[in-house]
Amino acid sequence: NGASNNYDADVSYNTVRIINTTITNDGALDINGGNNKSKIGDGGYCQFNRVELENVSFSVKNCLVDDTIHRMIIGGNSHYVDVNNNEVVIKDSNVSNIDVCGGRSLYGGDVCNNSVTLQDVIIGNSNIYGGYSPEGGIVSGNTLNIGGEISGVVNEIGGFATINYDDLKWNTKVPVLKTTNLVLDSNEKIAANVNGLANGSTPKKGEVMTLLDTNNKDLPDNYLFESESTFNSGDFLQAEGKIYQDAED
Repeated sequence: NGASNNYDADVSYNTVRIINTTITNDGALDINGGNNKSKIGDGGYCQFNRVELENVSFSVKNCLVDDTIHRMIIGGNSHYVDVNNNEVVIKDSNVSNIDVCGGRSLYGGDVCNNSVTLQDVIIGNSNIYGGYSPEGGIVSGNTLNIGGEISGVVNEIGGFATINYDDLKWNTKVPVLKTTNLVLDSNEKIAANVNGLANGSTPKKGEVMTLLDTNNKDLPDNYLFESESTFNSGDFLQAEGKIYQDAED
């Protein structure tokens, strides 16, 4: 933990940075930027904490989130208090079998304006949450930033209001991000914004790259907006990036 407490106090402005290593663990594992265990009514916040991983790999067995063992990387974590403006940044790493969460409040605190950034990451058998409040707190304004190349299928993506795509490698065959299940936040909307392609990417006119592929069958209408972007290559040829629901069908 960057910092942890069990009483009325803020847990704020802490950073945990892990670089150039392999983490081997077959038991429970939480990496928290900040962890506020204050009880209901005690007050305090969990905010502006950060976890950074660069060139890190995990050698772990499967995680069982609900029943027994779980492993999570969490920007800001609490029992009851609000969890806002925390970050997880993961670059050039393999985080398979690890869940990633910008902010989490276990027993009903609001979880807002947290972010997860994945840049050139291998991920699989994992869940990614911007905000997570299983006991009914407001989950709003959280952001997922995707850059470079993401390999693997995510079990569940949830609690994000915005997905930003930056420095993408053009690929017409494999979705940038693929998930078995997409869970919407309290507003039931996701904005998808494409901000640029990697150097050397040369899309041809008429090509289509899939930004997000999800197998959900029961998502509400119009849950995605700003979901189409036009990329310009050096010769001003145009190609499209789109978000698909159940693209394989």
